[in-house]
This record gives sequence, structure tokens and C-alpha cells, in this order.
Amino acid sequence: MLLSAAFLNEPVTRRKTVGVFVSFLGVIVITTRSASTASLNLLELVGVLLMVVAAFCWAAYSVLGKKVLQRYSTAVATSCAFLLGTLYLIPFALTEGRTDALLNSSCLAWLSVVYLAIPSSVIAYILWNRTIRETDVTKVAVSLYTIPIPTAILSYLFLGEMITYSLVLGGTLVIIGVYLTESSRSSHYA
Repeated sequence: MLLSAAFLNEPVTRRKTVGVFVSFLGVIVITTRSASTASLNLLELVGVLLMVVAAFCWAAYSVLGKKVLQRYSTAVATSCAFLLGTLYLIPFALTEGRTDALLNSSCLAWLSVVYLAIPSSVIAYILWNRTIRETDVTKVAVSLYTIPIPTAILSYLFLGEMITYSLVLGGTLVIIGVYLTESSRSSHYA
């Protein structure tokens, strides 16, 4: 929200600010699930820090992407992002030095790669880019806070994980926060 306000002049309303905060609080409640912060070890702390950095990178990608999408189509912008991402990963792939794994992979492994490549990446990025071109980045980005909700439900259905009170509370906060953000008006407030 702060990046989109600073670089895209998108409005920051009280309702949007409260919505983002409430959704974020809901995600914290869901992901910590009553774990005390005192029990976090160094490795978990590094993981939390990496998640924060990843969230910042995604916010920067979305804000920069909206600027790029003012000049280029979603297909061109998505293709360029994928090409650059591939080029940046090639040196790391070469250090693995395991071409035999590619040659000896099963049909299921290749189908999994195709599934991750086409619907989970190409189509998802094209839809994301098209959506951020048409509306406020914050309103689109806050929808990502809902991801832990179906994850928890699917974990309950397929893995037998418990639905806890903190999960229900966190999910409720996320839904309320997303609603507040999505329904905010476009006028500026102090």
C-alpha cells in the first residue's frame, strides 16, 4: 500500500489502511497458530525474515509491473519477466550439474513441471498483471492474504490437520480486512 501510494499515486484511505492492517493481523494469527514468539529459533527467525523480504519483493514487482503495463501488453510484460527470471536462474542450474535427472525423469515429473509452468505460472502471472493494470495494486495484493484460508481447509480435508480457534479467528480477520480494502473508495484522506 505504501509503495503504490508513493510510486503510483494510488489513494490511501482510512478504510483501505484498516483493511490491510486487519488482513495482515489475520495472517499473523493464522500462521503463528498460538506459537509463542519466545519459542522461535534462529532458523525460524531467518525464515520469517525471508518471508518479509519476499513480500517486499512482490510488492516492488507489482508496483513496477503496473508502471510497465502502462506501456506494454500483459503478454509482453509477463514474457519479459519470465525470460529475465530464467536467465537469472541459469547460473544456479548449471552449478547443479545434474543433467541426468532431466533425462531420467518420469512422465509424472514432467506433467508436474508442465502444471507448474502453465496454469500455476504463465496463466496466473498474466491474470495478475492484467488485474493490477486495471485496478489499485493494494486492492489486488491484499487478496493474497486469503491464501492461508483454503490452504488450511485443504490441510484439514487431505492431511487431517485440525481447524483451531486461532485459524477461524485469523480467517475471519482476513476476510473482514479484504472486504474493507476492496470496498474502500478512491478519495484521499489524511
